[in-house]
Amino acid sequence: MKYGMRERISGAIILVALAVIFLPMLLDEPTPRSERPEPVLTIEQPIPVDQRDVESPEPPANLENDTGDDRVVEPATGAQLGQSEADASSQPGASQPEASDDGEAEVANDDPIAAIAEQSASSEAQRDTGDNEASSTSDSPAPQDGWAVQVGSFGQADNATRLVEKLSSQGFDAYQRPRENDLTTVYVGPFGTSDEGERVRTELKEDANIQGLLIRVQEE
Repeated sequence: MKYGMRERISGAIILVALAVIFLPMLLDEPTPRSERPEPVLTIEQPIPVDQRDVESPEPPANLENDTGDDRVVEPATGAQLGQSEADASSQPGASQPEASDDGEAEVANDDPIAAIAEQSASSEAQRDTGDNEASSTSDSPAPQDGWAVQVGSFGQADNATRLVEKLSSQGFDAYQRPRENDLTTVYVGPFGTSDEGERVRTELKEDANIQGLLIRVQEE
């Protein structure tokens, strides 16, 4: 009986302690949603950056000089063709014929029709001379089987002829051949081996500033 009373008292104390702990949790109402803190979104201001006006780009002067060039973009450089155009414009044959004496000058001034006829005859003679040079250059013997350096292609045969003459004056064996689409291609060679062609291609780059292309040629 003595031990039964003690156990009852202990059980009652434990029940009271549990009631004190859990009853407030069961009886308290949950916190309303309106009282809960809401997340705050902060947007930072953009950082000011100094802006400067940029000038519009202008094309280089060498590009403006090459706009009238009819050369097809191939291994030869644009500077080569620009120089050949300058040489052609400085030829004495392009200028108008001058009178040999005062009497002929007076006749040209008094008779404009005669002056026009004289200029037309001079231009035709110059054109015939250029055609003969182009035909003599283009009729060179066909290359044998081997290697050649292709230096460029042109839409006008006169430009190819001037490049052949310039390379020949520098000691290179240059020649030209017609291609499709009315193009004329300039070559240097032929060579028996690819090593010899590669050596000449390096010389063209160093001496004439031309980036050539080593190709294989066959007898036509």
